[in-house]
This record gives sequence, C-alpha cells and structure tokens, in this order.
Amino acid sequence: MRLITVIPAVLLALSFSSTQATEIRRTQGGITIDGRPYTDLDGDITSASLDTSSNKIAYFVRGPRSVQGEQFTIKVLDLATNAPTPVAQAQHGDSGWLVTLAGSQRQVQAQRIWACGDGVIVSRAGLLARLHVDGQVDQISLQPGWAVFPDQLGDPCGTGYALLQGPEEHSGGLLRSLAGAPSYGFINTKSGNMVSIHLAGPTSKTAVPDLTLHVGWTLAGGVPYAAYIGSGADEAHVLNLATGKDRVVAQRTLGVGSVRFVNGADGGLNLRVGMGMEDKTFDNIPAWLDAQP
Repeated sequence: MRLITVIPAVLLALSFSSTQATEIRRTQGGITIDGRPYTDLDGDITSASLDTSSNKIAYFVRGPRSVQGEQFTIKVLDLATNAPTPVAQAQHGDSGWLVTLAGSQRQVQAQRIWACGDGVIVSRAGLLARLHVDGQVDQISLQPGWAVFPDQLGDPCGTGYALLQGPEEHSGGLLRSLAGAPSYGFINTKSGNMVSIHLAGPTSKTAVPDLTLHVGWTLAGGVPYAAYIGSGADEAHVLNLATGKDRVVAQRTLGVGSVRFVNGADGGLNLRVGMGMEDKTFDNIPAWLDAQP
C-alpha cells in the first residue's frame, strides 16, 4: 500500500481477500512477506508496496551513488512465482527523479514516484501519469491549485486512485473545508474522475500535513474502498471510490482519533476506528456499506 522511509520491522502493507492476507514489513536491508524474509542480491530494499490488484510487490533497490544522484532499480516480485523482474531505473537528484522504463526505455522526469506491479505512477506540477511496462501511458492533467499529496497513505496502484490536495491546504494555510470547497479528493489515475472528500487534517501549518491516522484506501474483492476522518473530526467515513457512496460508520462528540483498515479473521476487510481510549472494530466493511441506503 504505502511507500515508507526505512524503519526496521514497520508494517508496509496488507492485502484483503477471502483467501489470504499478505503482510509486508520492512526489516534491515530487506522485507518480510507473511513473516518470511526476502532480500535482493543487488542491494538494500529501501521501500516496498503491495499492488493489491495483481498481488505483486513492487520495491526500490538502492544502487551505487553517482555524480548525478542516487540510483535505484525498481523491481516487481510476483508472489505466484517468487521471481523479481526489473521494471524501471530511477535516478534521484536535486531536481527530482529521472525514471527510465524497462522495455520501452522511455524517460520521464518527476517530482515523486510510486512503484506498481505493472509500472510506475509519477507526478509533477499539474500532472499525474501512470506508466505501464507495456508502453501504455495514462496521463491526467490536474485542475489548477490541485496537487498529488506527497504521502500516498493507501494503495494508489491497486485501487487506481491517488490522493490529491486542494488549493486551500496546499497553500500551507489551516484546513478550511468547512468554509469552502473540499481540500482533498481521490482521482482515478486512468479516467481522471474525481471524488471529493471533506477530510479532517491537522491544524498545524506544516508544509505536508501528517494524515497517517486520518485516511487510508485499499482494494477488497476488486472494489476500491477508502476510510477517512470527516472535517469536523468527529466522524469516521467509509467510501466506495468506484461509486462515490460515502457513509458515516462511527461518530464521537469528543473526536475520532484514527481510522485504519485491518484484516478480519476470514480475510475480509474490517475497519478499526480510534474512539478515545479504545479502538472499535467494524467488520466486513464492503457488506456494511452495501447495506446502507
């Protein structure tokens, strides 16, 4: 789901299916997959993500540093064959990323990059693009004032939706979604269709708000779902990104502290909501949302 800075044993990703949950954790120099260690001969794995649409793990391998900047190989591990395949080379320098796709050798400059099971997602000012290893390109021009949120705290590859940040919050001001247009939204990386949300963010004037506890999204049964804390900070929402159906699953007058998708005992998609001093778990989110009017 999430690309993350190297922190030993940190949870990187979960997949939600009726048959098996795949859990990825970062360890020193590599990762563990359902508790099994995995390393790459070519170098340290610096970040990894799970593409839930293909059940493939995409990861960055750090190479030698050159005068042009840090060098990385982006690889995809097919869990069915346990065979890694290079999909791109990425060079990171002062001006951002230079990405070269394997096969087509197409080069793209980007400010940020996310590895997927079938290529990469890249962004720069006003632009979001998904580059597939077969040469297909899905390119989206963003509306003025909107930008791809730096931390994709969900699964943009598997779901096909990326989190955007609107003009009010992007300018560094306080969250003002109660007084104006939504400050956040999800965009479909293929069609460009937008689903706006009124997301509660921290009130500090940080350049990149920490939304780790506030939002998440993943794929379950082939359907993309999101969970987020509403702009009043007293409601937890669940959202079907494909249909736009958005419902409140939990309320607390004193505020909701966190939302996080977790795996149920049956491998289904549950939601854990921070309700003060304790968490409350809501089972089978897809069925619950389908049953709501």
